[in-house]
Amino acid sequence: MKSKMQQLYAQEGMAGVERGALQTWLKKTYILQRRDLNFEPPHTILKIKEDWLFLFSLHGLFQHFEELTAVPIREKMAATINDKQRNMLEYFATQKTANVENALQKHRSKESVCLVMCLLAYFREADDGIFLSVDPTATAADIQTSSILPCTPRLIIPGDILQADTWYMSIEDVCVMGPHSNILHGLTAVFAAYFVFNLQYPAEAAATLEFIQRAFCGIHA
Repeated sequence: MKSKMQQLYAQEGMAGVERGALQTWLKKTYILQRRDLNFEPPHTILKIKEDWLFLFSLHGLFQHFEELTAVPIREKMAATINDKQRNMLEYFATQKTANVENALQKHRSKESVCLVMCLLAYFREADDGIFLSVDPTATAADIQTSSILPCTPRLIIPGDILQADTWYMSIEDVCVMGPHSNILHGLTAVFAAYFVFNLQYPAEAAATLEFIQRAFCGIHA
């Protein structure tokens, strides 16, 4: 099945993710994917991507996360943020710290982004622990050659985060996903990547990611 998926990718690229057979193949090869992801010493992200190309599609990443945690992450994140964001933003509006006030003023027009920015500010963590902004015309190749990318996952936004709806995701200095639309899907992908690829939260955003894990996804382990 692995060779069939590689052949499908060679023929159709990431568009092959829409093929019905692929969903079955991904499920049936989950154990093989986990074996490679848990290999010691760890494979590089490029090696994993070479072997499991569709794991780096939104569907493949989210399906693997659900198999691993029993949490349907795309639906769970969207529903929880929709349910909680008004109350949380109202709470943040009562906080008089400069960091939180600045986050609210800058990002209020894009509520899912504003919520995460306020969490980062509340926990006194840096925006670039999750988000990286690059030139609006940048391609994945441009980002890799002209930017210093961290080892842990980052949501890369070309241009102004309030205007853009395009994103990439990087891991280990490599753009592994994108370009995609829908910033909330990007935030969900970045969070899911920590679990799927066995990565530790970076110190610069650990409290925010831990909050997302527990409050938005209901994962308390």
